[in-house]
Amino acid sequence: MTAAAGLPGPQETQEETARFVIGAAVPAPSVHNTQPWRFAVRPGEISLYADPDRWLAVADPAGREMLISCGAALFNARPALCYLGWVPETSVLPDPGRPMLVARISWARQITPAAYECDLYQQVAGRRTHRGGRPSRFGRVLNRLSALMFSAGIMPSRAATLEITGRKTARSPSRWSSPTTAVSATWSPCWGRTPTGYGT
Repeated sequence: MTAAAGLPGPQETQEETARFVIGAAVPAPSVHNTQPWRFAVRPGEISLYADPDRWLAVADPAGREMLISCGAALFNARPALCYLGWVPETSVLPDPGRPMLVARISWARQITPAAYECDLYQQVAGRRTHRGGRPSRFGRVLNRLSALMFSAGIMPSRAATLEITGRKTARSPSRWSSPTTAVSATWSPCWGRTPTGYGT
């Protein structure tokens, strides 16, 4: 698999390649969508800087999440270069005297991209931030799990039920529990309850 027609490739200019790579880097996830990065371009090289003007000093006093965000942008840039048939050469934190210089990425060697590299690049445009509930498929799995538990004569405790469905519990009103939490939850006897209600 090669880069699609119309995209910059080895025969195109360095500027067009850099524009394409930066275009892939920018949609990367970042802390509160601040996109705390900036780029500097030289022939055959892109420098990635953390942008202190977008640093959330109160929420992120150590700059850790800002640096992670820049790392996500760098991660996106690499498969973009691979997609175009270039081998990305990356240097992380190359200058101790310039702490805002997160990385330099350059390209000089050409190679036919592997299918998985092209597939990875294709995911860049499809990535979305989702802050909603779990998909309905997860609910169907829970319903099936509940039916199996009832048929075995067991049911989760109320706390486990609340946590496995992702609701807030009275004991921890601000915490959303993952499905893994419910796996380790304690189970209580069925106490005569059936899938259609409480038996006698």
